[in-house]
Amino acid sequence: MTTDLSDHETLALAVIRFLNGIYEVECDIFGDPISALLIRRIAQGQLEGRPFDISSLAVALRLPTPTVSRRVTQLIERAWVTRTRTGRSYQLALTPKVCDEVLPKFADLKKSIRRFNVETKDLP
Repeated sequence: MTTDLSDHETLALAVIRFLNGIYEVECDIFGDPISALLIRRIAQGQLEGRPFDISSLAVALRLPTPTVSRRVTQLIERAWVTRTRTGRSYQLALTPKVCDEVLPKFADLKKSIRRFNVETKDLP
């Protein structure tokens, strides 16, 4: 059944497909969406020169601090994240393993981005 979609509905569908494409790639890379979310935010902080600690990461992600702490510990055990003491807290950083082996896989996201650009280029 083909339905004629308005421009707003077409854009909404394109955005949903785009986000689902990113979700699928991230889950393939990191195994689950929470790990993907944590790694992505830790990478952002590291690349911007503003590393996160557990508390600031929990606030940024709007997740409970115990959940973030537990999940970061799992990423540390997988050798994907390091924790370095700075004063009274610990700064989080990606390990060289993630930087060298995992982050290049973000290139796979280009397909979703290109598809999104193609699907939305003629929309107002």
